[in-house]
Amino acid sequence: MTGMLVRGTIGFTLLVAAVAAGSACAMTTSSSERLNCTVEGTSNLPNSLGGQPGICAIIENAVSSAIARGGIPLSAISVAVEVKSQSRMSAVVTVNGKALPEQDVASSDRALNAVAVKMLANALAAEISKSAQASGGHE
Repeated sequence: MTGMLVRGTIGFTLLVAAVAAGSACAMTTSSSERLNCTVEGTSNLPNSLGGQPGICAIIENAVSSAIARGGIPLSAISVAVEVKSQSRMSAVVTVNGKALPEQDVASSDRALNAVAVKMLANALAAEISKSAQASGGHE
């Protein structure tokens, strides 16, 4: 985890939660329902992350349980990821047309990797959960 930075409204708590959560399983969704997810700048990512499909799969896995708890259909969620450099990326999740706060992850001493993507995905899931709670469970 050395050198990883997550910026957003959940800061250090996310870092601790991401470490503690490890590879916790999320609920699966039906195969016909997919997350609307776009990734710009994939040329800055290592091939091992699988490009847009790989990044979006990690994010979908992380947000699935958050949206299920919040009673939000997967079709109401969209995610736009921007890979700004080999060591920094950000994402904005939109729930029913409402953009939630941008989340960032950066590494000061290495290129982005699966851990960084999972940290970003967990930050997005936390924002979805917070938004669902603020709206009484249904966004």
